[in-house]
Amino acid sequence: MSELPKCERDFDIAYQEWERDSAEWFDQEAWDKALESWISPFLEERDFGYAILQRRRRLLSIKPAARPKCEDKSQMKSPDYQEAERKREEEVNELMEAYWTSNRTLLAMDETMPLAFNVVEIVLLRSHRDRHGRPYSWVMDRLTCALTGGCCGRACGCCEKPLLTYYHPLNYKYPDGKMEVGVYGHCTAECPCCIQVRHRYHPHPRLPKSAF
Repeated sequence: MSELPKCERDFDIAYQEWERDSAEWFDQEAWDKALESWISPFLEERDFGYAILQRRRRLLSIKPAARPKCEDKSQMKSPDYQEAERKREEEVNELMEAYWTSNRTLLAMDETMPLAFNVVEIVLLRSHRDRHGRPYSWVMDRLTCALTGGCCGRACGCCEKPLLTYYHPLNYKYPDGKMEVGVYGHCTAECPCCIQVRHRYHPHPRLPKSAF
């Protein structure tokens, strides 16, 4: 059996240390308080960001139908291609604005995180990535995704594809350095694959109704 990459060995060591420490110093009251006051709102906001990006993925895959060449009265009602494309691009841009607003909310929440071992676990899972650049929060949530009818229970591989990529500056030792980072998330109400498989679409309650 081949040796695990360093990133995965480092996570395994860190997670085992967390398991030992949390078992030794477990505080039920602090655990429950952190879950209610910080973890649940944080995960809800994080998943909202995934929903935004999944709707964006669906809209980017749509190509509005062009106006028919034959313009009899029945076909004159067909939506104008350019107008449909303009609306689609406008929605995509609004979604990106909403995503970065949501991400700023998460960054602000980082400043208020309580001292509790379940919060430490959240930080640990977010800060370590596997050999494919996927955070361990994503890795740990695969089973839940599969058991609730998400793409991890199918062969489509949708969850394994980044919802968004951007460049993340390196630390102060490398002022000109950047690395590409992928945003990975699991299925929400806006997952285009789940919508297609289930033949149902119930939009995320925090997102406005889409024209598409």
